[in-house]
Amino acid sequence: MSGTGMFGVRVAALPAAGLAALRFERTWALVDELVHTSRRLSEEGETICAALYRLIGEGRRPELKPLLVGARRAVFAGRRPDRMERVLTAVPDEVAEWLRDWMTCLERRTAGEAELAEALAAEQADKAGLLRQLAADKGFRRGLFLSSPTLSAEVSKWLACPQAVPRRQVLLRLARYVARATVKTSPFATFVISGLGRWADQDGTVIMSGEPVTVPELDLRVVRRRWAQLARQPELAGAVEVGVNASVTEENGRLLFLGAGAGEPLRSMPAEPALLELLAYVRAADRTLHAVRERATPDAVERLLELGLLELRRPFADQATDPLGELAAWLAGALAPGSPETLTALPQMLNELRQPGTNANGHAPAWIGEPLRPEGSHLETAVAPGVMALCGRRAWQPVLNDLQAVRLLLGPLDPDLPAKLAAARFFLHRYGRTGSPRFLSFYRDTHTSAPQLRALLHNRLGPPADLSRLRRDLWDALYAAPEDLHGVIAADPALLTKLASGWPRYISPPGSIACYLQQIDDDHVVLNTVYSGYGRGTGRIRHLLARAGAPVPPADSTPGIAECLGSFGTNLNLRPPTATAIDYPFTVTEARLPLADLRVGYDPATLRLILTDGTRPMHLGMTSELTLPPALAFLIKIFGEPPLAMGPAWQRGGRPEGVSRRPRLRLGRVVLARACWRLHAAEVPLPAKGENEAAYLVRLALWLDRQAIPRRFFARVISPTGRGKDRKPVYVDTVDHFLLLSFTRSISGPGDLVVLEEALPDPASCDSRVAEFVMEVSR
Repeated sequence: MSGTGMFGVRVAALPAAGLAALRFERTWALVDELVHTSRRLSEEGETICAALYRLIGEGRRPELKPLLVGARRAVFAGRRPDRMERVLTAVPDEVAEWLRDWMTCLERRTAGEAELAEALAAEQADKAGLLRQLAADKGFRRGLFLSSPTLSAEVSKWLACPQAVPRRQVLLRLARYVARATVKTSPFATFVISGLGRWADQDGTVIMSGEPVTVPELDLRVVRRRWAQLARQPELAGAVEVGVNASVTEENGRLLFLGAGAGEPLRSMPAEPALLELLAYVRAADRTLHAVRERATPDAVERLLELGLLELRRPFADQATDPLGELAAWLAGALAPGSPETLTALPQMLNELRQPGTNANGHAPAWIGEPLRPEGSHLETAVAPGVMALCGRRAWQPVLNDLQAVRLLLGPLDPDLPAKLAAARFFLHRYGRTGSPRFLSFYRDTHTSAPQLRALLHNRLGPPADLSRLRRDLWDALYAAPEDLHGVIAADPALLTKLASGWPRYISPPGSIACYLQQIDDDHVVLNTVYSGYGRGTGRIRHLLARAGAPVPPADSTPGIAECLGSFGTNLNLRPPTATAIDYPFTVTEARLPLADLRVGYDPATLRLILTDGTRPMHLGMTSELTLPPALAFLIKIFGEPPLAMGPAWQRGGRPEGVSRRPRLRLGRVVLARACWRLHAAEVPLPAKGENEAAYLVRLALWLDRQAIPRRFFARVISPTGRGKDRKPVYVDTVDHFLLLSFTRSISGPGDLVVLEEALPDPASCDSRVAEFVMEVSR
C-alpha cells in the first residue's frame, strides 16, 4: 500500500442501467422461442428421417421410393415436403403423426420468424430514441468530442433535430461509444471520472457520491506549435535561449548524440576544438540565439540546430502547470520597444488562448499565418475532488496479499526479459564482465553489432528456449487443478512462492506494480491490467486534482528510481515527479541525472545489465511505451521494468483449431484470466448477403449455445498482420442489436483471430456505475 494510504479510483461516465435498457429484450425473447422450436424441429426431424430411411430401405413399395426420398430430403433441410398428403398416406400411422406434429412446429417457426422481424424493426426504432437520450449526457458529449469530433458533430445534429435519425453506420458507432462509456474504465479512456480513494477501518467498499468537476487543459501540442513558430521569428533571436543536447558523449575524438527529427537518429561528428569551445560557451551560462550566432557563423549554428547538437530551449518546463501563460510572459518580456505590431499583439492572443471558451473579441485572429485556436485545442477531464471511495482495510488485505503473488508471477512473464538477456550476452562479448561504457556508446553498439538484439527490440524474435520452457511450465502449474462446478480453476498463491524459489537468477519480479482491478463480490476481484507502479497509476489523477484546486496528498518518492519528466507533447504525461529526473534531449526539466553521464555495467548476481549509478529508469507517464523516443524506450526496456507489465493479451495461446476454450483462472482471490474463447473469424456466424436479420439472430443464438459462449462478452479482433487494436477489448452484448452489428462489421476477413472473454463482472449486475480501482503493490 502507498504510504499516504491513497489509491486510484475510476468510475464510468454513464450508469449501467442505460446500457441495460438498450437490450432488445422483446426481440430476443422471440429468438429464444425460435431457438427452442428449431431444436425441436431438428431433433424430431432426425427421428422422422431415420424412419423414412428404413422405409426406403425395406423397398416394400418401390413406386413410393421417389416420394419418400423427396420427403426425407425436405425434412432434413427443414422445409415442407412436396405432396404432403400423399406422403402421409404412404407411411405408417405413427410416422404420419410425427410428420403432422413436425409440420405444425415448422408453421409455428415460420410465423415466429415473421413476428421476430416485426419486433426487431420496432425495437430498432425504439432503441435508437433511447440511444439519443443517452448520447445527450454532458459528460458523454465531452468525451465524444475529444475522441471523435466527426461523430460528435453527427450527434449534435440529431440532438438538435430528433426526426433526423442518422444512418445505421452512425448509430452503430454511437452505440459502441455508449458501451465504452458505460463499461470500460481503461487507464487512457476519455469517458471516466477519476479520483483518489483511501483505506478505512470499516468493512466493505463504498463509492462516494459527489459532483465531479471538469478540468480544462490546453493541448500541449498547440503550445509546442506556437513556441516553434515564435522561436523562428528574427526579432526574438535576442531572447530565445540555446542549450546543448543532453546526450552529447565525447568518445575517441568524436561527439555522439541523439539527433533531432523523426526517429531520433544517432549522430556522430568530429570533436573539433572550435566546436568544443562553442559547446563550452553555451554550457557556461544562459546563451541566446543571437549571442551564439555572434560566437559562430549563423549558417553553422543553424546546421547544429538542424542536427540537434544544439537545441532551442523552450521558456516553459515540460511539467509546467501553465505553459501558455509562461510563454506569453516570456514573449511580453522579449519584445523590444518598436517591435512590429504583428508581434506586439501576440502576448494578448496567447492569454486569450488559455481560456477554453472563445476569444474575448469573439473571433479567432490569425496567428503567424494560421488560426490561433485550432479545433480540439482544449481537453476536458472529469475528476472527483475529495475522497472518491472508501475501502475496508481488513476486507481488502487478503486481496492485496494475493496481488503480491501476482507480482512474483510477472517476473518470468516480463515481456522485455528476452531483450534484457540478449543485451547482457552482447555486453559480455563486447566489453567483458568489468566493462563500463557510457550508455550512448552501448546504445550505438547494440544497433550496429547485435542483429539478434535488434530483432528482439522490435519483437521479431521469440524468447530463448529455456525461458519459453519455464513460462510453459508455469502456466501448466497454474492450470493444473481441475475446474470446479462453475468452470473455474483455482490456483494457490503459495504455489508462486514455491516456484519462484527455483527460478534462474536472471528472473526478477518488478519492485512495484499498479493493478487495475474490479470487484466481483465482497471476496474476489478480477485483474484487468497491470502497469508499472512507483506512483504511475495515480500521478495523472493527482495532477488533475491539483489543477482543479483540490488538496492532494503528496505522492511517495522511491529511492533508486529515475524517470524522464519530458511530456513529449502530450498531456497524459503530466504528473507530479516521484523519482530522480533524467536530463533528456529536447526536454526542459529540473533534471539532476544527465543522460550522457549514465554508464552501463554487468551484474553477476542477476546475470543482467545495470546502470552503474544504481538507478532504475521507469516510464511513469500515462502514454504507451510505444510512443516514447527510441533511446528512452531502450533505456527502460533493458534497465527498467515494463511499463505495461500485463495487458489484456498477456496469456499464451497460438492459432486455434475450431473454437478453443480456456476456463477462468483464479489465483487466491484474484481472477488472473477470464474465461476465454479463441477462434478464427471464419468460425463466427456472420450475416450472409441477403439473409434476413431475424433468421441470422436465430442462427447466431444456436451457435452461441452450442459453443457455450455467453451472450455478453469482451471481444478483440486481431488481423493476421497484428495491426488491429488487440490491446483494446470491446464490450459486445449480442442482445443489443447495435453492438452485435458493430462487432460483426469489425471482422475484416476469415483470417482474423477473434478472442472472446466473459464479461466479468457482468455490467448487467451493476447497481450504478462500473468502477475500477488502481491498487499499487510494492516489494
